[in-house]
Amino acid sequence: MVTDVSEFRYGNKTQEERVYLSPIKDLCTDEIVSYSISKHPTTDFVVKPLDALIKLRPKLNYRMTLHSDQGVQYQSVQWRKYQ
Repeated sequence: MVTDVSEFRYGNKTQEERVYLSPIKDLCTDEIVSYSISKHPTTDFVVKPLDALIKLRPKLNYRMTLHSDQGVQYQSVQWRKYQ
């Protein structure tokens, strides 16, 4: 699994005219399994698709790896300690 935050600008491209996407992609199936869209790139915004992924995935006998670019949201205590 991989994740990242992407910023999209629209209109006059001011600070208020931006939207953020945080998808989680399964590299085995090449499928987006969870995502979040927001006007602000907060930690809650990136935790939302992680929470959805954990609820969707089957019970595994092994640990699942989720790779990110280690941006500021992924360095937060909330993200690192999420279970």
